[in-house]
Amino acid sequence: MNKLVVILFSCLIFSISFAQTIKLHEETPLKVKITQALSSKNAKVGDILSFKISEQVKVNEVVLIDTNAVALGEVIEAERSRSLGRPGKLDFIVKVVNAVDGQPIKLRVNSKKIAGKKTTGGVVAAAIIFSPLVLFIKGKNVTIEEGKEFLVYIDSDYQIAIK
Repeated sequence: MNKLVVILFSCLIFSISFAQTIKLHEETPLKVKITQALSSKNAKVGDILSFKISEQVKVNEVVLIDTNAVALGEVIEAERSRSLGRPGKLDFIVKVVNAVDGQPIKLRVNSKKIAGKKTTGGVVAAAIIFSPLVLFIKGKNVTIEEGKEFLVYIDSDYQIAIK
């Protein structure tokens, strides 16, 4: 019985030591699509976002991140449009995706800071003509449609186990 355990353990160690890995390099680009519409009107800081992977990430024709993986992100700034023509603000990051071996891969992206269309010119003109009404002119909210694609990058080097 002890010999059988030793043999099985040796086989396990042997197979683990020869498991093949491929290096996923830092700054490898990854295209993701947002899976839900997002607006500065109703988004809140801390909201979790999900992204679908648009294209497989391959090294030497081996898939390291597949299109069935889901990347997760988070809203880090959200502000509705305000009076006096001030636009809404919306900022989010894409944080992590799992590789084919299940390993979480940290992602890096320059924050996608998108500001709504400014209507300040309209406010100045309205202030000259209709002074009391200037308070009722609102800026526009930022809206990101479902399916919009973004480019993110692998945050550091990873060794991905392949089968």
